[in-house]
Amino acid sequence: MWKTLQAIKALESKIGELYRCFSDTFKDDAEGAALFARLARDEDKHCSIVEFEIRLIIKDHNLPAVQGVDPELLEREQQKIGDLLKCHALTLAEAVAASLSLEQTATESYYRSSVVDQFPDLAGLIKRLGAGDKSHYNSLVRFASARGFAPPPAWPFEQSF
Repeated sequence: MWKTLQAIKALESKIGELYRCFSDTFKDDAEGAALFARLARDEDKHCSIVEFEIRLIIKDHNLPAVQGVDPELLEREQQKIGDLLKCHALTLAEAVAASLSLEQTATESYYRSSVVDQFPDLAGLIKRLGAGDKSHYNSLVRFASARGFAPPPAWPFEQSF
């Protein structure tokens, strides 16, 4: 469990780092830079929420592993973000598309469902994280639409808890 939560925290942190990079890369586009700066701040808040989860439920390092979360999938997501961080040649449209893809990743959704299954008292906290991702998705969709970028796929997740 502890390792899974740490991996999720690292993923949230990496996404925030990517959004800060995009904000810097597109600093000449005030609206685009502001969008990515806000998303980066939100990801920092998500990291804090995951850190809070860790402090709440990790009192005993002998907790079972979170079921339904593939550590290799987490690693692949982090690698994908690392690859994006190296690619400063993206256009704004490509950065928005990559961000939409990240916000739609199944990794965090599966993780959240698995944690709630094992720790139902954390459902409210977990739901707020999911709402944050949906909010990011909606902000990116509005931005993409206003700029005439290709329409994104529909939001794939609805939380049942």
